[in-house]
Amino acid sequence: SRVAPLVFTSWADFQAVSGFSAELLRSAAGWGFATAEQIAPLLSDFERRDAEGRFFACLVAMRCKGVRP
Repeated sequence: SRVAPLVFTSWADFQAVSGFSAELLRSAAGWGFATAEQIAPLLSDFERRDAEGRFFACLVAMRCKGVRP
């Protein structure tokens, strides 16, 4: 197995790989996890930072490989 950090400096790339998307955040309001008023500034911040070249996100992923007996 291998642990690999994944680093992103693009909001679009982060969404594509992580599944963490604007649509998912908006759905959080419908599920009662956050309000639209809480989500809007967060999305605006991600988009602004991306446009300014200051977006940063990091994930840690673990890859395992095995052989089925």
